[in-house]
Amino acid sequence: MGPATMIGIMTVVAAPETAAEEQTVPAFPAHPPEEKGDWRSRIPAITAWLAAVAGVITLVSAATRPFRGRLTIIETIVPLDARLGARFVAALIGLLLLMLARQLHRRKHRAWLAATVASAILVGAHTLKGFDLEEAAAHLALLILLVVGRRQFDAKSDPPSIAQFVRFVPVYAVGVFALGVLELMLNRRSLDAEASTADVVATVFRAMVGLPGPLEVSNAIYQRFFLVSMSTLTLIGVIAAAYLFFRPVLEGYSSHAQERERVRSLVREWGSDSLAYFTLRDDKNYFFSRGGEAVVAYRYLNGIACISGDPVGDPDAIPELLRDFRRVAHERGWKVAVLAGREDHRSLYEPLGMKCQYLGDEAIVNLDTFTLEGRKIRKVRQSCHRLNKAGYCIEMLRGKEVTPELRGDMERITRRWRGKAPERGFSMALGRPLAIGDEDCIVLVARDAEGRARGYLRMVPFYGSFPGYSLDEMRREPDTPNGLTEFMVVMACQGLRDLGYRRFSLNFAAFARLMSGEMKLTLWEKVQRWIVRRANPYFQIESLLNFNSKFFPDWVARCIYYEEGVNLVRVALAYLEIEAFLRLGLIRRGLIPHLDLADR
Repeated sequence: MGPATMIGIMTVVAAPETAAEEQTVPAFPAHPPEEKGDWRSRIPAITAWLAAVAGVITLVSAATRPFRGRLTIIETIVPLDARLGARFVAALIGLLLLMLARQLHRRKHRAWLAATVASAILVGAHTLKGFDLEEAAAHLALLILLVVGRRQFDAKSDPPSIAQFVRFVPVYAVGVFALGVLELMLNRRSLDAEASTADVVATVFRAMVGLPGPLEVSNAIYQRFFLVSMSTLTLIGVIAAAYLFFRPVLEGYSSHAQERERVRSLVREWGSDSLAYFTLRDDKNYFFSRGGEAVVAYRYLNGIACISGDPVGDPDAIPELLRDFRRVAHERGWKVAVLAGREDHRSLYEPLGMKCQYLGDEAIVNLDTFTLEGRKIRKVRQSCHRLNKAGYCIEMLRGKEVTPELRGDMERITRRWRGKAPERGFSMALGRPLAIGDEDCIVLVARDAEGRARGYLRMVPFYGSFPGYSLDEMRREPDTPNGLTEFMVVMACQGLRDLGYRRFSLNFAAFARLMSGEMKLTLWEKVQRWIVRRANPYFQIESLLNFNSKFFPDWVARCIYYEEGVNLVRVALAYLEIEAFLRLGLIRRGLIPHLDLADR
């Protein structure tokens, strides 16, 4: 079957002449594996667990009565007000330790300082409130561990959190104090003594920590309500202040036009990977090698710096780039994960102590050998014949040749195809309209017999000695004939081959290796397959695999690489959210501030 009629001249720039030797995978220089740390490197994790356990013990202790024998001893030494105050302080700080546990695990220096002070205070508070020597000993052990391991807590602070903390604390404290004064003034006729300014101030301050003051209301019920409400407001304020002080930072998108042009130059020079062009997506930040020869595209999410695909640039500069990036991430208390890195790049990540989790396979059609001849591909061939008879034809345009009218048609097709479903993608989608600089991109439009645009493919280039294009968007109107998508893919393969290109990357098929049934699986892989099959109705995993298989592509395995000490479930949730399969962004943006990571 010959290609369908082309509307418009194929003005797309042809592929550059290829070298005699084809090298599809850059060879990275070997570098020695890093030595694993000694026992001190485990101190943050141990301390975090101990702080959480100590916090729970403190809350339980503060909510229960001390042993009667010990209480008899302490009553003769410590006044009642001091014991009640120590109990309230212990409850507050126990709650604070629970909130500090995660930050200690992330090696935050500010959390270490707060936990050290809190543990020292709790040693005294437990002793005062009921001679609770066991609880005091537990916090003394935590304090010793914090002091011994102080050098391990070196992660930098996040300035925006501190700024909001500094603004919140005085405003909230003044607000609660003013509310307490207002309550007393509104009930001044019920006070059992004349209210002087000093007595009002003392009563409100003591009520904020759960203690009765010099002024009391004759109504016992209201008196108790006053104490409980003021101490509760203090507790809420402490929780909010601790959250503002220690919360993680959601990094904003800090890339600028000049940075993006540097990345574009690196992509054109070194972007031989089929995902390289997607580093130009707008919602990514960039971290360059010291000499600017390579770049990492990433986004921060939930304590993890998520790298989009493999780094782009000179292979000789990439190992050092990854080490530098990881160092900066660790200074912030972040972990590092690589999303959709090539499986055959294990040697690049394993020396950094990163583990590999298979993610799926990318389907790449070899245009040199692609053909519609043969029985195996007859269904695709029949679809193309049927569309040809129906009068469908295609045109291929460069990015700069897309007119406003055609752009409107593409938006209309997208709305009808996707409906209310959100746009997805991070590592494998451009996620924006074509712009200045995207001249190498290609749009293939399918038109019906009346010349109306009914579907389109948008493709982005990859370069090197084996150049080609990656499928970015694939859309059609729902009422078009069956087989239109296959028709567009076939026309793209033939058109790109005519222009001298040699590869065409189709959809990514998640967990294709597990679903194909062609490999012997380990027990863990069988568990993964069971989970994937249960998720298949929601993510169309198997249908993408079946669609890609129609074109008999080469399969390129891609993985998630993640650091030791990072829970794989946490990484998986970050991946699902960053690719927009989970929609937690609105909640996260409301709770977590933004930070531009400029300092290195």
